Amino acid sequence: MNRVIYAFMGIEIIILVTILCPSYALAYPMKYKLVTDNENKTIMNVNVVSDDGKCVLTIENGTLVSDRTKKVVQEITITKIENILAESGDMEILAAYKIEPYHATFEPSAKLQIAYDFAYLNVGVKIYDNGWSSVPTNIDIKNNKIFAELNKTGIIALFVKKSKWIDITGYIIANQNTILAIIMVMVIITIVLKIALSKMG
Repeated sequence: MNRVIYAFMGIEIIILVTILCPSYALAYPMKYKLVTDNENKTIMNVNVVSDDGKCVLTIENGTLVSDRTKKVVQEITITKIENILAESGDMEILAAYKIEPYHATFEPSAKLQIAYDFAYLNVGVKIYDNGWSSVPTNIDIKNNKIFAELNKTGIIALFVKKSKWIDITGYIIANQNTILAIIMVMVIITIVLKIALSKMG
């Protein structure tokens, strides 16, 4: 079962397609149309979603999206990139995406959200333009999401500093409710055992 998404007037239409031959895979580009007014500004919020569903770019109502020649951009796509290398030896790329068309600009900035699989405190977003440059970010450790604002398209990547150790602090913050529950259960078991032993003595 494959999910095909078409965008019409900013509204996503989801169609489920059954493929009879499981060994044959079809790829559908995720193209999101931008509907604009007579000033070439978007007339509604548009959430552009990557093909893996983990990267979302929100272009808000009233945004001017144009290319290098100042021509209005009609559609945006986000595609995950595999096997991309970091230029710094102490950094690791968790995920990378290309937002196309390249070198388009957002006025005002578009909002980026990326979900990832583990809680890191030292994670960040960078964009490539003749070299990697950092983008100011906010991290939601509990929900494993990172937020940033972009003023242009291009290749973006989620970077984390390499470490031989698990990011224990991030893990504890992300799983604090579960850890507290385990501690409470252990405390209760300890109390019950002490009471039982005192009665036996």
